[in-house]
Order: sequence, then structure tokens, then C-alpha cells
Amino acid sequence: MWANHDWFDLHPAKLTAPPHLQYPGEVTAATFDKMTTHIVDAYFSQDSYLKVDGCPYFSIYELYRFVLGMGGVEKAAAALQQFREKVKAAGFRDLHLNAVTWGVQLLPGQTEVTDLKDLLSRV
Repeated sequence: MWANHDWFDLHPAKLTAPPHLQYPGEVTAATFDKMTTHIVDAYFSQDSYLKVDGCPYFSIYELYRFVLGMGGVEKAAAALQQFREKVKAAGFRDLHLNAVTWGVQLLPGQTEVTDLKDLLSRV
């Protein structure tokens, strides 16, 4: 599970002001590229890494934040395709991709995607 949500300073609770953002969950395409190279090289090769039908399992915690960071649906789909290509180059049949969609927020002003099923089919 890639926990790509915003990290806020919540403890101790500060009731007089909004929480301080410690680290944003959104990443750029370049960061995602570096990250997925590391994941394939360091983790997917481990015998104990979870695989579904021989394909390494990878879950994105906030799909909408991933799409936002990549710059839209088409660029997010391209980034995931590059990830799949790395996985296949490492000798796996494919990537088993999971996307958590709780609290899905279609991006403000989003015109590319009108519903969640469409979004999931495109990325």
C-alpha cells in the first residue's frame, strides 16, 4: 500500500488552528518514476512480497491524489503503463494494481472523467 495521502501534524491536537502539513502526498511524474524503479528493484524481487497470480501487488491509497499529481487521467495512465513495463522487464507477467477509492474526489473542474468507473477503466 502506497500511502500517498497528505501527512499532517495532528499530535498533540491543536484545536485553535488547522493542522500543519508535514509532507504532501501528491508526487510528480518524475518522483513516481524513481519510486517505482526502487519498488521493482528492492521489493518485488523478495520471495515474501505479495503476488496475485504471480504478479506483484501494488495499491494506491488515494487514486484522485495520484491523478492530480500526474497532471490528469491520461498522464496518470501513462505513468502506470511505465510502471507495468518495469515490472514486466523484471520478469513478471504483469502488475496487480489496486486503487483505493474511498472519499474519491473527482478533480475540481474535471471534464475528462464523469464517474468513478470511467476513471478506473482509464487508469
